[in-house]
Amino acid sequence: MRPRDRLLVEWVAGAAAGDRVPEPWRWARSPTQSVILTLAGLGVIQAPPPGADLARVVEEAAVSARAWLVEHPPGPGTIVPPA
Repeated sequence: MRPRDRLLVEWVAGAAAGDRVPEPWRWARSPTQSVILTLAGLGVIQAPPPGADLARVVEEAAVSARAWLVEHPPGPGTIVPPA
């Protein structure tokens, strides 16, 4: 996983309502959908079915991202941003 993808998973795991979506996803036509598709592509979540309630998908994505991080702790050489 690329460092920027891991940072996205970490952001999703800790994001609160109203937090600004990180770059480059923030510049997408639909930032939320872009983040969801990226997480699905990384295997963090399953791709939601068409017409799914995005608010619910986002809530579930946060839970899945936290679980994914527990299962995939940073390894040697992983860039971890300061807290």
